[in-house]
Amino acid sequence: MIQKTLTADKSEKSTSANQMGNDRIDAILLRLDRIRSENSLSTIVIGVAALEPNTGVSTIAGCLAVRAAEMQFGNILLVDGNFARARQHKNFKSKAKYGLADVLYRGVSVDEAIEETSVSGLSLMTAGSAVNPGGVNPDTANGLMHELRMSNQVIIFDLPPVRNTSQSFLLTKLTDGVVIVVDASKTGRNLARRATSLLNDWDVDVYGSILNRARRTLPKWIDRWL
Repeated sequence: MIQKTLTADKSEKSTSANQMGNDRIDAILLRLDRIRSENSLSTIVIGVAALEPNTGVSTIAGCLAVRAAEMQFGNILLVDGNFARARQHKNFKSKAKYGLADVLYRGVSVDEAIEETSVSGLSLMTAGSAVNPGGVNPDTANGLMHELRMSNQVIIFDLPPVRNTSQSFLLTKLTDGVVIVVDASKTGRNLARRATSLLNDWDVDVYGSILNRARRTLPKWIDRWL
């Protein structure tokens, strides 16, 4: 079960696999797999991002990765690109010494930064240990993605919030498209529009959105009668 695999962070405790349901996760993955087939892609690189912090992105990205492996979509790689609020090393109890930041900013090899998880078919690249990373050579980023695409069928990036910053731009541009996580309790319409406009300016496809933490409008007992 995904719930047993992931140890959700307290700040994201309202987002769990049980609350989201495998049906929702499966629907997203099947749609993305269809996009991969329609575009004749041997590998699809998916970014999961929000418009603001503490929206449950890391938990959702982890659930997508675990479920993709369970559905045998091929070799699955989960990459933690949220350097400021890295979560995946805790969620999967990683013992890796290096991660994405070390590859991009310190010249560490990709092989040194990837580890197998307890989930069959799922590998992990944590955010890494590089502190206050600066600019990155585009050739380094392109080389990284070329190498990752050669050995994985689905790559899921846990991304930082969509912001007009060089780091957000760089990491988002590494993906084929982005799934946006919207927090129903706090994300305003104007913010959503600005973020969507920014992604359009970056020429990044938006594959869809996930409404997270939506409040129930009906009591549970009524569900039995609907």
